[in-house]
Amino acid sequence: MKPVLLIIDDDISLLEVLTEYFKEDYTVYTAPDSTMGIRRFEKVLPAAVILDLRLPYLSGLGVLERIRATDPNIPVIMLTAYGEIDEAVRAIQAGAQHFLIKPVNLHTLNALIEKSIANARIHNEYVNLKARDQSLKREFTLAPAAWKRIRLLAENPDTTALITGPTGCGKTMIARLIHDESARTSFPFVQINCAGLTAELLESELFGHERGAFTDARSRKKGLMEVANGGTLFLDEIGEMPLCVQPKILSAIESQSFRRVGGTGNIQVDTRIIAA
Repeated sequence: MKPVLLIIDDDISLLEVLTEYFKEDYTVYTAPDSTMGIRRFEKVLPAAVILDLRLPYLSGLGVLERIRATDPNIPVIMLTAYGEIDEAVRAIQAGAQHFLIKPVNLHTLNALIEKSIANARIHNEYVNLKARDQSLKREFTLAPAAWKRIRLLAENPDTTALITGPTGCGKTMIARLIHDESARTSFPFVQINCAGLTAELLESELFGHERGAFTDARSRKKGLMEVANGGTLFLDEIGEMPLCVQPKILSAIESQSFRRVGGTGNIQVDTRIIAA
């Protein structure tokens, strides 16, 4: 199912151009003014919005405020033919992800939309996982000796940890507790199950890829090790990790750096690894 893209702009010719450009990858809805734009936004709840700054009835900033009030996580890319710096600053302060001057480069616009949607998806998954984990914590009890070991690991936030135990014993919750009790708690806790993934897919998920690295790589993608920078990356079922990926993750753990698939430069991170 294609993600929904809403374009609000009073330039009808631009609406036609953008619709034609994006229709292959998105279900595109358009609106020529703020009133219709707000109605369609509330009806379709798009994955992203392209929003003109100058609109009939209500300004683009006014529409942006309505969007943010409904869902602050939906990415909004603002467009204007004028380019006043103060308005750009106001748009960013009001919650716009990006601000582009017309005429826009369609490839640049497409890349910004793809990146913004991916970042919003990661953020939503993180929020949902954190809420679920908080709910589980209220039902999760540990012996004093177990808490002592968790707090010891939490007090040493750079220590790599391995959690072992049978399925269903709470290894993921233990990893989350170690993260939440440590100085890394304000940064992301990201997890991936290493079982059932091909070596190529797992490497792309862990380290990310550059545009054109393989057939479907239409844009640059951050890997989970980079997404978790400052926080914790939890590798579940690490024993199922394909052998050819193991030396690469070992090198990344030791050096705290890696290369995206198809990349040439090293990316430095500060990511704690907890495995199970």
